[in-house]
Amino acid sequence: MGQNYDNTTYIENGDATGDVTGPTIEVREMKTISFICVNAGSTPAGVYKIQASNDDTTWVVTATTSTISADATTLLNITDFGSKYVRLFYDRSSGGSATGLDVSVNAC
Repeated sequence: MGQNYDNTTYIENGDATGDVTGPTIEVREMKTISFICVNAGSTPAGVYKIQASNDDTTWVVTATTSTISADATTLLNITDFGSKYVRLFYDRSSGGSATGLDVSVNAC
């Protein structure tokens, strides 16, 4: 059985002055994964992308993305995995602060 994710801290105080890649989550029997992303400080701008992989090496972006342009809380859900692994990737375009990104994850 894989790790249980119930409002688990996934990224804490992430440096949003650059791109941020979250740790790999092995999907296993999970049916839904939700990423709760909280941005703070220096008006971050960028795109959250959920990436998928079958080998934990080659990653592709799923259809689940969200563009941010201000301090906000963003919820991203994925239900159709089609892969063995997923992770969250923040693709920064401007702004952000060195401790401006917190992400928690729920999965069932």
